[in-house]
Amino acid sequence: MRGMNYVITAVVLAGIVAAGIYFQRKKNGNYLPIARKTMDKLSLFDVKEFFLQNTRPLAEGCKAVVLKMGREQAQQMQIDLSENTGVSYYILAYYDEKQHKVLDGYTLVETKAIDSHLAEAFGSKDMLIVE
Repeated sequence: MRGMNYVITAVVLAGIVAAGIYFQRKKNGNYLPIARKTMDKLSLFDVKEFFLQNTRPLAEGCKAVVLKMGREQAQQMQIDLSENTGVSYYILAYYDEKQHKVLDGYTLVETKAIDSHLAEAFGSKDMLIVE
């Protein structure tokens, strides 16, 4: 039962993150720019390095998160995607738990594969909190 609550919480947070990104991009009718990276293989090391290199003062309760996103979700958020098929999409962002919103400065990673460590960390979830 406890594991089920964790899954439900992860799904709800993933939805909140996706909605937050969508509404931030749509703010005032202008789309906020989004950083994009294309990689052959995204690794857990790459994710940790991203957050180590992109440190900034964060309010208490902010977490580094990685959100697994389908092509359809990315298109709904007005993200410009390449025409490549067989790629996966991941959002690297900071999430403020108190305000329930994604902070500006997130990055979309388009990748053909992820390494076994990152796949194991995600498991069956769509969101990963990086600590």
